[in-house]
Amino acid sequence: TVAQGHGMGWAENQIKRDQAEEESGAVDNELRLREERMKDEVGRDCFEKVKAYVKTEVDNYNKATPHSSTQGLSFFPDTSAEEEQDFMSKIPSFTIRKKDGRCAYVYVKYRQNGHVLEWRCGASQGSYELRVHPDGTGYFVESDGTPKTPEMVGNELLNNARNAEPSGGGGMVWK
Repeated sequence: TVAQGHGMGWAENQIKRDQAEEESGAVDNELRLREERMKDEVGRDCFEKVKAYVKTEVDNYNKATPHSSTQGLSFFPDTSAEEEQDFMSKIPSFTIRKKDGRCAYVYVKYRQNGHVLEWRCGASQGSYELRVHPDGTGYFVESDGTPKTPEMVGNELLNNARNAEPSGGGGMVWK
């Protein structure tokens, strides 16, 4: 009969196919894990760059504006305990607020498990996803895929804080 001339039966063929799929799946998995590890290492560093840049720019801005000015900005590092209402919170975070104290403020946090920098200001919110260049340096992308350096992200967060409107009550009162 014709079928016997083809050597291997269905089972043998299928076993070979399954093994090939498993091997390529293992390679994909290994690449995914490697990318995750890179993001773990690079992500926190990228967030810290944004944080350090924002702090420096807040200091520079405040030096240039008169001290009596309510136009100044305040920088608060590590504010997740208050914001997440969890005093044990170790989420990398910071807050930028206007010195007038009446406006909405910008709260920024880095979700390490999702490799996402998230911010909110009053009713607005947004996020930047971490990506890693082939050379191992990190950067963020906006929801539309636009790549952003940590400084570009910092500038956008500072603009959000600077342009924040007075909050319509109901917000947390900061001492």
